[in-house]
Amino acid sequence: MENLEKISEEFSFDKEKEIARSFSKRFQWE
Repeated sequence: MENLEKISEEFSFDKEKEIARSFSKRFQWE
């Protein structure tokens, strides 16, 4: 159970980094 939580935490962290990257890209475009 703990391992599953850790994996999902890292997964959401990766997703947040992806969102932040695309967000900053959009910000630079304007």
